[in-house]
This record gives sequence, C-alpha cells and structure tokens, in this order.
Amino acid sequence: MESKTYILTFYNPTFDYYAFNAFMRSSVYVEAYWNYLPLIYCFRSSRPINELRVHFEPYFGYSNFMIAEINPFNVDGRLPDQAAWDWFRKHPTNTNIGRGPFLQGLLDD
Repeated sequence: MESKTYILTFYNPTFDYYAFNAFMRSSVYVEAYWNYLPLIYCFRSSRPINELRVHFEPYFGYSNFMIAEINPFNVDGRLPDQAAWDWFRKHPTNTNIGRGPFLQGLLDD
C-alpha cells in the first residue's frame, strides 16, 4: 500500500505527551510523525483512514479527535524552523521521527 500523510488533531485537557509519543513511536500504523505544534501530529501511514481511527480511538477514549489526509506538498504557514517544513517534503517511507521545539521543551529533562 502507498504511504499517505495525515494530520491528527485533538483536545484532551489531561493529555500525556510522554505516553502519546511512546504510543506513536511503537505503533505499527505510524511510519513517521511530526509534532511542531501543540496537540497536532502529522504522520505517515499506509493504512486506510478508518483503520487509523480505530487504532487511535482507544488512546483518546471519549475525547474529541480528527484525522484527515493532507497533501504534504501543499502546506503553508508559519513554523519555527526549516526542519519543520523539510519533514513534509521527505519521501513518504522515511522513518525519521520529528520532534519540534514545543515537545523538546516539555520532554527534555
């Protein structure tokens, strides 16, 4: 199956960044992920979107979340550095996991 790029966004006031990043790293559904903005993850997967919803649903429980396919070559906005943009232009099978400055500040001891 062809890898696609998705955006995952959610609201959860008790969100655990450590646990979710471990979940993303260990997930066989996620080939690579990007997280430069709080509560927004972009990720690559070759799984269909309905399967992804079922995969993520237990983690979020009754909290709201949304997954949508995006075109990684048609994104624009303001991000903290070039590396944030470069992730979108890498080949979809690249397995590097990006972690933006937002999470570095929260997760680094």
